Amino acid sequence: MANPAKEEIKKHTWWNQGKGWKNILNNLRLFIQPLCYFNLLKPWLVVVFSPQTIRLFCRLFSLLNKLINSLLEKVFRLFGNCYANN
Repeated sequence: MANPAKEEIKKHTWWNQGKGWKNILNNLRLFIQPLCYFNLLKPWLVVVFSPQTIRLFCRLFSLLNKLINSLLEKVFRLFGNCYANN
């Protein structure tokens, strides 16, 4: 049974359906960029937004971190298989 969250992610305009390492790297970038931007915005969030908003942002990025970790596991598994076949 397919994971509905993974199917939703694949609907992103820039999502790359390929199986190569460049495709995986591009898809990983789609997750890492928002984290980088969030860290740039974080000092302003403390000034402008309420603590509730900051908690919600933290929850969102916690979920993104879990997703990134699962993608990284797949990447390392893919590279491990490449080296094992040589």
